[in-house]
Amino acid sequence: MGQNKGKDKSEPVKAVKDIAGNRVLIGIVVVAILAVAVWLLYANVFQPNQRYGEAVALQSEGKYDEAIAAFEALDGYRDSDAQILETNYLRAADLLADGRYEDAIAAFGALGDYSDSAAKVLEAETKILDLAYDEAVALLEAEKTEDAIAAFEQLGDHRDSAELLLRAHEQLMEPDYVAARSLLDEDKLDEAVVALEALGDYKDSAELAETARAKLQEVLYQAAVQLLDADRPEDADPLLRSLGDYADSQSLLADAELEIDYRNARDLLAAGEYKLASVAFRALGDYKDSAALFINAESLAAAEHPEPLTEAIEYTAQAGDSWYLIGQTFYDDTSYALLKEIAAANDSQVTDPIEAGRTLTLPPR
Repeated sequence: MGQNKGKDKSEPVKAVKDIAGNRVLIGIVVVAILAVAVWLLYANVFQPNQRYGEAVALQSEGKYDEAIAAFEALDGYRDSDAQILETNYLRAADLLADGRYEDAIAAFGALGDYSDSAAKVLEAETKILDLAYDEAVALLEAEKTEDAIAAFEQLGDHRDSAELLLRAHEQLMEPDYVAARSLLDEDKLDEAVVALEALGDYKDSAELAETARAKLQEVLYQAAVQLLDADRPEDADPLLRSLGDYADSQSLLADAELEIDYRNARDLLAAGEYKLASVAFRALGDYKDSAALFINAESLAAAEHPEPLTEAIEYTAQAGDSWYLIGQTFYDDTSYALLKEIAAANDSQVTDPIEAGRTLTLPPR
């Protein structure tokens, strides 16, 4: 009985202890759960948010590589992927602001159609052209004209490059223009014509070239007239030929050629070349006393026994020549057989006419 009473007293104590123990265990479990919850909250909310803030700070400080690495480590947290694009854009913008235009073009180009990247590429390209333009202008102002021309040609129609290119060409040609005008003023007409023609349509170069040519023609014409007056047709002949249709140059040339042919014919007659002299005087017609000298040459040729042609010779046909006259003059023989032989040697027939100026081969006989 006494034992039961002791036992009854110990059971409430034990129950109290069990309840207390359970409460401790529950407290521990609750604390553990709270700790896990806090850790999860920190790991999934507070820590990423902190790291996100750090990445944004790096971006703001211009530490773009570090910022990009930080945003990439966030693995899509909030708008970290968008911030990676924005960071690359800000880096490209800094490159543009720093004048690193080639790098900026590459950076904005890699961003495709993000924000106004395409417009920024155009802006950077324009900046490069502006720099090249400024350098070209500086070259032009420093009178480094050939370098300036090359620079403006590369710029195409950027700003007023085409207009300045024309100005550079003019600047390059101006010394040559001044030199050409000096040659003209000094009556160095041959040189002036060449120099002015090389200038093309620069200023009044074409008009001055025409003036120089006219003056040169007049100088040559007067020189030819003086040579004719001095009885020097041989020297006047090439000058008159070079003058073309200037003034009465063609008429004077014809007269000079007649006189030259007349003198050559007289030389042949004086040298005893009666046959050739006869042909020459016949071609001269009624020039001076050519008709009388023709008769004289013919008489002298008929009086002497013609020397046979021992080898083929070449003869330039004169106006009025025929196979008959050639046979009579060079062979003293007008037989049909001979005339046929001469014509055949020249790929012709006896009935074919002979054009003046044609070179004929006279076979030996």
